[in-house]
Order: sequence, then structure tokens, then C-alpha cells
Amino acid sequence: MKSSAIEGMGSPISSFALVVPSWLCLNQVNGHFHFPFSHSEAWQGRSILSGTMQDYYATLGVSPSASEQEIRSAYRKLAVKYHPDRNPGGRDAERKFKEATEAYQVLADPQRRAEYDRFGREAGRSDSLTSSHLSSILDSFIGWSDLFAGFREKRSSDSREDDLWLDHEISLEDAASGGQTRVRFSRQECCSECDGSGIPRGSTPVVCSGCGGSGQACFQRGLIRVRHPCHLCQGQIGALCQECGGSGLIVRERTLQVRVPTGVDTGSCLRIAGEGNLRHSADSRGDLLLNLRVKDHEIFERVGQDLHCIVPAGFAQLALGALIEVPTLYGPAKLTIPPGTQSGASLKLCRAGMPHLNSSERGDLWVTLHLVTPTQLNTSQKDLLEQLAPSLRVDNRPLKRASHQTRKRSA
Repeated sequence: MKSSAIEGMGSPISSFALVVPSWLCLNQVNGHFHFPFSHSEAWQGRSILSGTMQDYYATLGVSPSASEQEIRSAYRKLAVKYHPDRNPGGRDAERKFKEATEAYQVLADPQRRAEYDRFGREAGRSDSLTSSHLSSILDSFIGWSDLFAGFREKRSSDSREDDLWLDHEISLEDAASGGQTRVRFSRQECCSECDGSGIPRGSTPVVCSGCGGSGQACFQRGLIRVRHPCHLCQGQIGALCQECGGSGLIVRERTLQVRVPTGVDTGSCLRIAGEGNLRHSADSRGDLLLNLRVKDHEIFERVGQDLHCIVPAGFAQLALGALIEVPTLYGPAKLTIPPGTQSGASLKLCRAGMPHLNSSERGDLWVTLHLVTPTQLNTSQKDLLEQLAPSLRVDNRPLKRASHQTRKRSA
């Protein structure tokens, strides 16, 4: 073990010592802390949690040529899948969530991504880390979330433990038209038996002399502060509320009407402010985050903002042309079949697809025509076809492979 001095930032504050491992020798210069390993090893190419080399593109499941939107979409899916709130106690899910977040922080920043693409783990080689990086590394290695609290920058409000994640299915029609959807979920509420105090009504709370009732003891010297469970009470003193077990919170079911924007797709996330879990020590709530999944439709297949469907057609309609009625999400529509249309051809109905997110613009509906051959002909129908057959002969020689590809593209 090795002792290193850390001086205060800004004003000249008396230095003090913190015993740290030899590999974590700190030396502050101009507001930065110097480490024996490089900035790039910590943030550009090495997973601090696993100690092994990490390919950020492989972590997010994208190619090195992926666009910013593809990277953002890949991270969003991984974050929803491995978020700790959805995988309580899952160590593997927590590790994957942190690795995905680390990869996204680099690849979402154009400058850091360019350095990573060019130099890999040696990108932007520097022996200094900012105070926020120092705090994050110490949290990962030691688990002291309050260490160097005086140096830590304000955390983002986008990630809070009291936020509530929920999967919710909607129909393709709801995704196209928007509107209201009913959501049922369970969340933490204030215990009505103890009014959130955690002790039975009429009881007098006992305050621990060691921690003042907080359940945590705090050691602080200068700008360094370390919290740990109180060795006297471990956070529990006296009788506890039988309804909530002393937490002051209980779980209740709630039903909510939520407005769905037009054009949402599977993987879209809606944030409803103030509908999450109740904070234990405050009157405010976290947010409810809905991870949407659009159910498969029995007729239409969605590809981006376009819709695809297959419609049967008769020989006479394809040969002579016809005006047919086809279904859309917005009601029946007329489709013109040109004379001589081949089976498998796709015709486009403009602006009959899915709307763009929160926009009046729509994609298209592609109708693939499928020739239906009659299987039960009466005598008169057979006589008519036999009369036409000599004049409708087809060359049955196999097509060349290039023609196969052309037909597949047209289909």
C-alpha cells in the first residue's frame, strides 16, 4: 500500500493523506488527477470492470461504419434489456449494462470515436483523468459512492433509482393513429399505516446516537467523505411498522391513461414524469418509462415507415387490368392493376403506410399481387379455356438465372 496526498481544488486547502493501493497513486495538477495507467486504457479501449480488452462496436452489436442513429438505437435496446431495475440482483445484466454504457459514451462522441477508430486503446493517450472520471473509477473498484464527493460533478437526472421501467404492447393501429392507451402497473406508495415513518402510529422513534437515525455513519476529513453502515444500529432501531416492515413504502397497483405519439415503433420509449416510485426520503417521485412493443399485424408487415401486404388476384384481372379494393390502416382504398401485370408484382399506394414520428408525413403501402388459379372449373369454363389455350401459349423453357433475380426484386 502507498500513501498519496490530495490537495484541495481552487483555494489552498491543507493537504491530507489517503491510503490507496500502489496502482492508484493520485497526484493533482491543475484540477486533474494523474494515474499510472492512461486515460485511453480506462475509457477508450479497456473495460475497467472486467480488466479485459473490450471492442465497443461488438459490445453494442453494430459495425464500425454504423451511423449515430444506429449506435443510439443499439444502446437503447441494450439499456432497456439489461437495466438493473429490470434485472434485480442480476450481476451479469449489471455488467453488460455498464459495458454498453461505457461503449456508448465513447462511440456517441464524434471526437472520442474518431480517436478510438484510429488508435484503439491508445487513443488520446493521457495520464490524467478529470474529477468525474476519478469518482466513477473509485465507485467501480471500491464501491464508495461518496468518496471525493467534493470533487464530483452533478449526476445526470436521466438515470434515477426511483424511475420505473415497464414493457407495454400496443397494436399497429394504435401506433399509426396515436391516442390513449391504458397502462396497469405496480409502484411504491407511502405506507398508510405509518404515514411513511416506518414505525407504528403512536410510537416514539428512537434515534441512534451513532448515526443520528440515518443508518449510515460518515467519516469526513477535508474534502474526503466515506459512508458505511452504522455498526450500532445497522439502520434499524425499535419497533417497525408491520405493514411496510419499516421501509415506509408499500407496493400498490395503478391504472393510467397514456398518450401514444403517432409513428412509434418497437423499442420506442415513453417517459411519463412523476409516475414512478416514491422516493424514500422525499415527497417527489421518479418517472415511469414505457418500453413499447408493437404487436404483429395479421395482414400488414411493417418495414420502417412502409407497410407490405399480399392480395390475391385472378388471371383475368392480371391479364386485362382491373380496379380492386384493398385494405389499409385508414380504411379501404382503390388500387389500379395495369393490364399484363405478372403474379408477384408489387404495386404502391402512396401515403398509405405508417406516419413518421409526430409528423403528418406517411410511408407507402406495397401490395404484392398473388395469382390464384381456379381448382374447380365447371364444364362451360373448361370449354372456354380450351378455346383460348391455343392463342395463349407460353414458352415453358427455363429462365436464365439473371431473370430469377429480376423476378425476386419485382416481387
